[in-house]
Amino acid sequence: MPYDYGFELPDLRHGFYDKAGEFVGVRIVRHWYETEDDDVDFKVSFNVVKAHQVTELPIGTKEEQAVTIAHELYEEDREATDSYNETEAMYAAERRMGA
Repeated sequence: MPYDYGFELPDLRHGFYDKAGEFVGVRIVRHWYETEDDDVDFKVSFNVVKAHQVTELPIGTKEEQAVTIAHELYEEDREATDSYNETEAMYAAERRMGA
């Protein structure tokens, strides 16, 4: 069975803001299918999503490759991304503390 990268992890695997100020996300996609012996199996792929633009990457693409492709498609705005990451870290800390 292929490695799922963990069901406990969020579907959004990587995110950043591009130079246009739009959020770009790398999301995992699970492809479920039934095998010949009636078992259920799955494969994973990734999508690069920016607003309503979705770039579907082929099954077998690894997460690191998907992140690299996203950065090649869209130039990252490092300052906006750092600010976003700091805000998300604060929210996560608040959730851990019961806020």
